[in-house]
Amino acid sequence: MDGANSQNQARSYWISDYPFEMPNGGLGVSLACTTTSARTALVGEGNTFCISNVGDLWGHIRFGNSSVEATTACFAVPPGTSITLSLNARDAEWTHVAGITASGTTTIQITRGFGI
Repeated sequence: MDGANSQNQARSYWISDYPFEMPNGGLGVSLACTTTSARTALVGEGNTFCISNVGDLWGHIRFGNSSVEATTACFAVPPGTSITLSLNARDAEWTHVAGITASGTTTIQITRGFGI
């Protein structure tokens, strides 16, 4: 088996052993993103976030405290996708999430839990 296949096999094994577990915080939060940065408080516990862009436009998000602001240079979430992120031990500082779009509006849903 070549190196790339070995890495992919190891990665898929790791992901299947440590999936995103039952959400901790109910259904999470919904963030309406426009061309002006908006923020919402995160709910639940855990350092893993399932982020879903249920709209038709790219959204950009940033985690932080109650004054966090997003720009279009922040983490990009493509339309119609779900991404799972694990944040480091600083998650106690991450109480809010902010979002923005380059144009138009999109909705990003964030569910907090444990896992990956």
